[in-house]
Amino acid sequence: MTSKGENGYMQTWLECEAGWGGGNEICSALLAFMEAAQNQISSQSKHLVAWSDLCGGQNKNFTVVSFWQYLLSVQQFDVIDHKFPEVGHSYMDSDRDFGLIEKALSNVERVYSASEYRDLIKAVKKQNPFIVQDISGGLINANSLKNKMKLAKRQRNTNREKVDFRAIRWLRVEEFGFYKYRLSFDENEEWKVVDIRGRGFTPDVQVDISSQDLTIAPGRPINAAKVVDIKKQLPYIPRVFHGFYNNILPIDADGQSADSSVNEEEGEPEWELCCHECHTSIIC
Repeated sequence: MTSKGENGYMQTWLECEAGWGGGNEICSALLAFMEAAQNQISSQSKHLVAWSDLCGGQNKNFTVVSFWQYLLSVQQFDVIDHKFPEVGHSYMDSDRDFGLIEKALSNVERVYSASEYRDLIKAVKKQNPFIVQDISGGLINANSLKNKMKLAKRQRNTNREKVDFRAIRWLRVEEFGFYKYRLSFDENEEWKVVDIRGRGFTPDVQVDISSQDLTIAPGRPINAAKVVDIKKQLPYIPRVFHGFYNNILPIDADGQSADSSVNEEEGEPEWELCCHECHTSIIC
């Protein structure tokens, strides 16, 4: 949401490329958003306010803090506020967006491929439709940012008080190598400062986020049980989509492709349903 309008951005990737959503995936999605929304973020918009839930594995972790530090170091923003709503007392616009997608999916009988899924998301809203980004191949290893920038996770603030990271409700980054936090949204509350400069830290460090060592190599094994399920369903999936599944499924030990059980000469495999009302068989 900016002064120029409101748009919902949805980033997607395949499970064979990365996880369900950890620090690497969330930072990759944020980076894709920053690049796609440049026309909405003016050069004078130097203050970013980001809201997210309190999920430690995805949003509230040092990997995301390091990513905010990166945006500061490349002068994308001068001030970044990351706010976490109160548990059980808050509702975010993104919850409504995901609800619209789930409702649309409930009316769809089959989705065979990732591209179909992305097309469905695009069609959910008639006005201000979602901007759907396929970030496959653009995933970054954000976990390594802290090492590249020589940042260190600290357990205590500059007052030598223990940092209860779970209790933070407002986190601010405005000076490279430091972050501030508050335990509430009270603007009168004193900021606590955490010095995260590690050994070898330099204030003018340059990090190339597109470099090979910061890019996640494509390919991630799919859960073995899911591989078995997909192979069982493959005979009932139209052949036009088989290429997609062959690309994501591992090759068998004998070198056979995932759909090698399908006889090319026979075309699509036949399967039989019994119609209980008329007691006849239907070949599909």
